[in-house]
Amino acid sequence: MTVVVSLSRRQPHTFHGILLQTPQPVADFTLQSSHHGPLSLSELRGQYVLLYFGYTHCPDVCPLTLVDLAQTLDQLGDQANAVQVLFVTVDPARDTAQQLASYLPHFHSDFVGLTGEPTLIDAVATQFGVFHDGGPANDNPAGLIDHTNNVIVLDRRGHVQLLFPPGAGAAEMAADLAYLLR
Repeated sequence: MTVVVSLSRRQPHTFHGILLQTPQPVADFTLQSSHHGPLSLSELRGQYVLLYFGYTHCPDVCPLTLVDLAQTLDQLGDQANAVQVLFVTVDPARDTAQQLASYLPHFHSDFVGLTGEPTLIDAVATQFGVFHDGGPANDNPAGLIDHTNNVIVLDRRGHVQLLFPPGAGAAEMAADLAYLLR
């Protein structure tokens, strides 16, 4: 009798985003949520967090990124239950919790918006290496704000594990997240 044993060779996952070999811890922060009053990042331990910095008056990159994030969650199916998208405004003068609560459901009902005092927003953005400049407060009549357009992925412990650069599509983000969530 001959027994044939086949060992399938698994190819390692090729990440579309930028994987940090050593996930980086981040300081906890608390901002005003569009859903539940104050929300601390530490309350989301145990979930993956997709953190995006933008603003509701953005004419192009922010809405496009939010569409991609919504499609990413849709493609993850049941795995999306272990993922929370946080949209942190870089325009707290205009983006109140109420403004965020009316804006974000146009993309996905589970998205949570965060706002707060400008100095607190600046501190949170700085710890993630997010740049932002402009807006009505800076004599910019159009109210446009230049900002970093990355999606930052925090692992279940709250460490930065992966960065999606601008232009990463929903299929690529979903593939990387599905691999991490397995």
